[in-house]
Amino acid sequence: MMPKLSGAAVSFSLNGGKMSRKIVTEIFIGTSIVLLGLCLMLWGGLAKEKNISKSFLEELKQLSIENTELKEQVETLTKGNKNIVPIIKRLRPQLDDKIIEEISQAIVKYSREYRFPPEFITHLINRESGFDVLAVSNKGASGLMQVLPKYHEDKMKKMGITNGQLFHIDNNIKLGCWILREYYNDTGSIEKALTKYVGGNHNGYINDILNGYTNETIPRTNEHKKGE
Repeated sequence: MMPKLSGAAVSFSLNGGKMSRKIVTEIFIGTSIVLLGLCLMLWGGLAKEKNISKSFLEELKQLSIENTELKEQVETLTKGNKNIVPIIKRLRPQLDDKIIEEISQAIVKYSREYRFPPEFITHLINRESGFDVLAVSNKGASGLMQVLPKYHEDKMKKMGITNGQLFHIDNNIKLGCWILREYYNDTGSIEKALTKYVGGNHNGYINDILNGYTNETIPRTNEHKKGE
């Protein structure tokens, strides 16, 4: 026989039941909130991952484009360098091969940047300094392209170089090409630009450069014989 519960006991049991249901309800609500939060976090994470993936793919695409452009630049410089090296060797056979290589690389690089034919800049350097890296004129013009520092302090400041650093092959050719491009843009004539670059009329100066450049660029061939 089951023992009878007193009213107090029944009341306690019912209150306890109410309390248990309340706790269970709170636990359920709390768990639901946690699960909802986790779902939101997961969704946000996936969305973020999707954005990251999209961003990553865009970066890869851009990197691919940049690498292609870089490859083309390297190929252009390499090809141009192969053309200039033998010209310098022929003009100045006594020069060390490493010096020739460095000069030719700078010529090709900055000819391309300032849109001059590299053969033209090569013959300009030949006429200006004879490829003497440390050449200094009686007027103070320095280096391969005989740049006068006192007239181009603004450009040197932008490059972040001193008078001494103007003798560096790369610095000198860059600045020389920059100056010549500025003169050419101002005058619209290569003859006037060269006259301004040399700082006056020098006998044969312009002809030497232009003739040297022309002789380099007109192909030598025996394919077409006289009368054909």
